[in-house]
Amino acid sequence: EASVLGGFDGVEVIASRASSNEIICRTPPMVTHFIQRAMVQVSINGGLTYSSSVGWFQYEPIVEIRSISPSYGTTSGNTAVAVIGNHFKNTSICKFGNSHPILATFISAQQIFCRSPPQHIGVVYVEVSTNGQDFTKSSQPFHFLEPLSISSIAPSQGVGGTNVIIKGSGMVDTIDLACSFGGNLVQAKFISNTESSCTSPSHIPGLVSLRIARGLSSTINEYNTENHSFLYLKRTSIRSIHPNMGPIRGGTQVFVTGTNFENTTSLKCLFDEEKTRG
Repeated sequence: EASVLGGFDGVEVIASRASSNEIICRTPPMVTHFIQRAMVQVSINGGLTYSSSVGWFQYEPIVEIRSISPSYGTTSGNTAVAVIGNHFKNTSICKFGNSHPILATFISAQQIFCRSPPQHIGVVYVEVSTNGQDFTKSSQPFHFLEPLSISSIAPSQGVGGTNVIIKGSGMVDTIDLACSFGGNLVQAKFISNTESSCTSPSHIPGLVSLRIARGLSSTINEYNTENHSFLYLKRTSIRSIHPNMGPIRGGTQVFVTGTNFENTTSLKCLFDEEKTRG
């Protein structure tokens, strides 16, 4: 065994021998806030004599993580995650669970970006280290989700304000869940992991792509890869109806004249709250 003396008012720690060229020591706590750089020496005779050559160890403030965003991504990885905290350096590395640590993109001492690795579905914790040895213990959860996909949308046409039901997979109950109507993001209403709804925003008549996304409140967006479309129709208008009265039993055939009616099975008339096929 060997003991190691650091410049901490004579504090010694026990070392373990890895080889004839390497030993392993654990640093003692910093004994004073005024000492940030400590001299390290080695003794192989229980502290009677020490190495004439020395090494230097720099004490740094403890790295902290306050938040991460987004807190989820797909199992394929490559999600850019903003990590907010304190005392980051340009040597910072990130670790998602037990995955191999990866170099972070340094923004400032309070922010770095980490890219998630490929991972199975589940929850892991994101931790950061500036020296490759000591990682934070913040336990910030990151959710690996199955990729977003759409199997069906209904209805597939309408005007602004149409409630569209989207079925598929990979949906998550978060304010970041969104629909993209031709690139125009609107918040989605989560129903289940396989179903959500969105209200179409205003748009000129025509065909637009309809996609589901994660990342409404951030600059990082993940979309489904399938091609689905929503057809914006011209808004209908009514000029007159004839006859405009009939018996309470119903069944009166009413002719409605107006503009922009479409020849489709989804054409309907609404009498107060009662819908009938047109």
